[in-house]
Amino acid sequence: MTGLARIAAVAGVEDDISGAWCNGSLALSSLLEAISFVTPTLERFYIATVRACLAERPDAALDRGCREFMRQEATHSAEHGKFNASLVAYLRGCPPGLGAIASLLRRARSRLAPAYCLLLTAALEHLSATLSLGYLARQSRWRISSARAGALFAWHAREEVGHRSVVIALWQKHGAAGPLSRRLAALAIVVFGGVYLCAAVPWILHRKTGGRLLRSVAALAVFAASRFAGQRAWPRMLGLSQFVRGDYHCAPHPKSGEVHDRP
Repeated sequence: MTGLARIAAVAGVEDDISGAWCNGSLALSSLLEAISFVTPTLERFYIATVRACLAERPDAALDRGCREFMRQEATHSAEHGKFNASLVAYLRGCPPGLGAIASLLRRARSRLAPAYCLLLTAALEHLSATLSLGYLARQSRWRISSARAGALFAWHAREEVGHRSVVIALWQKHGAAGPLSRRLAALAIVVFGGVYLCAAVPWILHRKTGGRLLRSVAALAVFAASRFAGQRAWPRMLGLSQFVRGDYHCAPHPKSGEVHDRP
């Protein structure tokens, strides 16, 4: 059964996402929901960037892969949109910072040259695939009580890992690749992504607790002190230090289809 088929099979199943549906943690559940909220915004940027690049500089060698990438990203956006509608229903709104991210990406599209938008897309896709590998490595040990959320995140993570190499190849041929440009792109992602999550996650968590401030603070404190939040692997999982290296390269693994960095 394909990932989309699994999502469709559980779409009608009633499960409660208003509580701690991931690993019994309100904070971790809120983090995944915050990521789901911003996913369609990011993927619209990816699609627009790749489409503009192909229109400006046709590349027969990459054309098929890029079109499949855009199709997959549009499907991801649609499925997360459905899931986000369920989130809005119980949260009674969208988290703060979401509109700011959309505005920043619109400004990037209108003010930056396509080569720099492609650089930003490649950096974001690298981050997404690296985090997806981390998620897939850990999901078997997590208790996910929402069948719909579990199917959605696992399917999306597998596809992110599988198609990153297409965007990286397009960027390496047509995008801005200077060391300063890569560092600025990574810095922008860390700063603006961090600000968004610092605003969105506590807001979602506060709604999950019914507006109970002490319970919200306690849940955040427990998460901050947890092995998951404090593990040393996070810098490696984020992987942006790899992306800014001059010898950065990625390719699909010949057996698994997974993407790994290699010098």
